[in-house]
Amino acid sequence: MYKIKDRMTTPILIIQTEPVKNAGRVVYKETENIEQAWCVWKGYGGTEKQVGAGQTTLTDYEDTATIQMRYTPFLTQNSHIKNQLTGLTYRIISIPDNINMVNQYLVFKVKLIV
Repeated sequence: MYKIKDRMTTPILIIQTEPVKNAGRVVYKETENIEQAWCVWKGYGGTEKQVGAGQTTLTDYEDTATIQMRYTPFLTQNSHIKNQLTGLTYRIISIPDNINMVNQYLVFKVKLIV
């Protein structure tokens, strides 16, 4: 049986959002539904990303983190996560993984919204 090895010491807010198309782009509009939770927050200093092509290729760093937390049906792919220690808001970039499909723990990756 899967168990989270670290203590859940990071308070987060799970903010429900709705995708809305605006001038061809998808923008996320926050709803009134907010839930507080605790998680294991593992940030690794960001993820490298190549921007541009040819001779103008630059390396950019995205602020990402992996989150492990107790299962909540409130969390969806469109939810945003606000880290209450830093005040920064993140977007979920991976589908939340319901470990062993037993509705006990979720693991997913987030990226900073700029």
